[in-house]
Amino acid sequence: MSHKALKLVKKKNRVYSKYRDKGHPAVKRANKTAATELRKAKRKFEKKLAENIKLDKKSFYAYSRAKSKTKAQIGTLLTSDGSQVDDELLLNVSISILLQFSPGIICYLYVQFL
Repeated sequence: MSHKALKLVKKKNRVYSKYRDKGHPAVKRANKTAATELRKAKRKFEKKLAENIKLDKKSFYAYSRAKSKTKAQIGTLLTSDGSQVDDELLLNVSISILLQFSPGIICYLYVQFL
């Protein structure tokens, strides 16, 4: 949020607390100017992100990931015959793989899962 947008939002809050009526002309005007400035600030921020994508990819992808409606999730695991893998079998496989790479950490992880 830009400095100007922040000032207008604070002004909007002050005007509303003074009149306590959404229909009052001063409140309507303050709401409209604050909303317009917020839209401009958002547009400017997104344009700056897009222009600097070559230099700062992390910020761009973090912002776009936060704005997405769906979250990335892992689907269910299926065996070769098409049935679902249960959680206990999956835990045992995970523990056996971890034992091959780091046997010291397995006790802590096993307690955390249970």
